[in-house]
Amino acid sequence: MSEARALSGYIDCASGQTLIFSVMVNAHTPRTSDDMKAMDRIVSAIAATN
Repeated sequence: MSEARALSGYIDCASGQTLIFSVMVNAHTPRTSDDMKAMDRIVSAIAATN
């Protein structure tokens, strides 16, 4: 793995359930935030689940 980023944690969903999540990105482009924005969108989609 090179230039990897990860985001993990607990999230309270719209359904009231608490979920554990982990998202990892490999080979991201340094000095950009595109991968972080994508991870945020993924986590937002998880949080919106019922």
